[in-house]
Amino acid sequence: MTNSLCFSKGIIQTKSWRIVGFLLLLSSSTPVVQAYIIADHNFVTEFDVGIPQFYIDQVKTMLLNYPGESHGRGLLSGLRLLEEQDSRFAVSIGMEGAPEDDTDQHFRVHRPEWRGSSWNKWGTGEEDTWTNQAAIDRLNNHFAYARDVLNNPFDAFAFGWCWDMTSGNPPGGGIDPVYNVRWAGMSVGGPDGNMRWGLDADDTVLTGNSVSLQNYLDAWIYYQQNNPDMTVIYSTGPVDIGGESGYQRYLKHERIREWVRNGTDRVLFDYAEILTYNNAGEQNTATWDAHTYPLEHPENDGEDDPFGYGSGHLSNEGYLKIGKAMWVLMAKLAGWDGCAAVRGDVTGDCIVDSFDLAAMASAWLAEPNSPGWDVHCDIASDGGDGIIDSQDFAVFTAQWQEGVQTIRAAVSLDNQWMYQNLSGSTDSNVTVSEEITYDPLYNVSYTYSWEFVLPADVNVPPSTIDGGGSGDTLWTFAAPCCDEVEGLSDSGLVFKVKVTITGLQYGNTGTAEADFGIALLGDVNNDGVVNVADRGIINAFWRTGAAGSFTLKDCDLNCDGTVNVADRRIANAIWRGSLGQNFVSSPCPLR
Repeated sequence: MTNSLCFSKGIIQTKSWRIVGFLLLLSSSTPVVQAYIIADHNFVTEFDVGIPQFYIDQVKTMLLNYPGESHGRGLLSGLRLLEEQDSRFAVSIGMEGAPEDDTDQHFRVHRPEWRGSSWNKWGTGEEDTWTNQAAIDRLNNHFAYARDVLNNPFDAFAFGWCWDMTSGNPPGGGIDPVYNVRWAGMSVGGPDGNMRWGLDADDTVLTGNSVSLQNYLDAWIYYQQNNPDMTVIYSTGPVDIGGESGYQRYLKHERIREWVRNGTDRVLFDYAEILTYNNAGEQNTATWDAHTYPLEHPENDGEDDPFGYGSGHLSNEGYLKIGKAMWVLMAKLAGWDGCAAVRGDVTGDCIVDSFDLAAMASAWLAEPNSPGWDVHCDIASDGGDGIIDSQDFAVFTAQWQEGVQTIRAAVSLDNQWMYQNLSGSTDSNVTVSEEITYDPLYNVSYTYSWEFVLPADVNVPPSTIDGGGSGDTLWTFAAPCCDEVEGLSDSGLVFKVKVTITGLQYGNTGTAEADFGIALLGDVNNDGVVNVADRGIINAFWRTGAAGSFTLKDCDLNCDGTVNVADRRIANAIWRGSLGQNFVSSPCPLR
C-alpha cells in the first residue's frame, strides 16, 4: 500500500575487457554495472542509430539465461528476426540441455534451467523463481551448476513474465486505500497457495496472501548477492490487459522501476514500456476510473510464431522491438556508452584516432586464423575481404578523426521532480549541473547554451532563479505556478533540460540532457487526482513524522521544509477547486 513512483531511464555502465580510448577495461568477460540501467523504448531507437561492431562482437561472447513462460518466447523470436535482417546480429537459442560452450560467433541465449538431475525445457513460472524459498534455492543452484560444474557461467539472467501479475485471480479483496484499486494475479507455489497479490507486506490484509511483489524483488537481490559475477536483470511483464487489472499491473511495474532506479547497480529490461510504443514513437494509453496508464500498442499486438517456438503473444513488430532493446542492453553491459557507430573505429570508442591506427598496424597483412588478425580492421567492404591491406587503410584514412571532435558531457539534477509552485513562490525548484567527461581537443574554457525541451502539451517553461547563462555550469529553475494550466503536462510527459557546450579554443561542441517531471500540486500519492487520500497522507506525516513510503518532499506542498497545517490547507483548497487544478489525465513521471 506504500507509494509507487514513476519510471525513468538510467545511465552509465562499464564492462571490464580492454583499453578502449581513454577508458581502462580489464580482461574479464563479466559485466560490471555502475548506477542503474533501464532498457526502455529509447533502447529500440539506439539500436536503429547503430551499435558499434566492436560491441556487437563483445555481445557474441556473452551467455544470457532467459527462462520464462509463453510471453518470454517473444524475445527469442525477436532476436531471430534481427538475425534474418542483419547477419551481424547472429544468435544461438538453446531450448534444451546444457548451455552452449564459449564462442565468439553469436550471442547465446539459453532457456532451460538445471533442476538437480535434468534440464527443464518447459515453461518456468513464478513457482520456479520467486514465490517460495525452495524454488529460489533451486534456481540459485542452477546458476552455481553452470558456473562451478560446467565452467560455463551465465553473464546475465532475466525472467520472461507471463500474465502472473493480472490473471488467475481477477481484481478482488479489499480496496487499497492509497491507490483505490484491488489487487490481482497468481502466486502459484506460494505458502498461501495461488492467490492475488499486491505490492508489499502491507497488502496482505487486502489479499490474504503473504506473497507480494516484494518477494520477487527480494529474490532478485538474493540471486545477485550469491552470483556477483552475473548481472541479474529485473523485468516487467505483458501490458495486453486493460481495466482495473491493467491499472494494478501498471502500479506493479512502476514499483519495479522505482526499485531499480533507487538501488545500486540494478538493471531492468522494461518489456512492458517498450511494447506501449509504436515505430513512430507514439505511446498507447488506456483509462480506468480516471487513471490513465500505458497499454500495449496495437502495432505490437498479435499471435505470430515465425520460428516455431510457440506464440509470444505479440506481432513480429513487437518481437523486433524487444529483440533490439535486448541487444542494446547487452552491448551496454559490455561497455558501450551509446555513442554512434563510426566506420574505421577499431577499438569501439566511436572515435577514429591513434588507438585505432595502432590496431590497424598490428593487424597489417593478416588474414583469418593468422597471427595479428583482427576482424574489426577488415573494413574495405561491408562483409570484409579477408585481409588487412591498403584497401582497408584507404577507408581508414578517409575516416580519420571522425567523431574525434565531439565533447562528451553529463548533467545531473538535485531532484528528479518538483511540484507546481504557489503563486509568487519559486521554492519548488531544481538545480542542474554539468560535467565535461571527455574533450578530445582539451579546450581550456567553454561556453554553455541551456534550454528546455518542453512536452508537446506544455507552453509555459520553468523560470530561472540562478545560473543558466553562457558561462554557467549550473542552472536553478522553478516550476510554473499552479494557476498556469499550460505549465503542467496533462499527459504525464517528461520535461528535458539540455545544454550545448562549445570549446572556446577549438570550437568543438557536445550536448547533454536530462529528464525531470513537474507534479500536480497536492497530488501526494501521484495518482493524478488531489482528494481526501492526499490530505490523509499529509495529516499522518504531520502528526507522526511518517506516512508509509511517502517522504517529506511528497507532503511538503509549500516547500518550506516542514509538514504542518499550511500544507493541509493547500491540499484542501486544491481539492475543493479554489486553488489551481485538482486533476490530470496522467501522473507525474520520474516520481
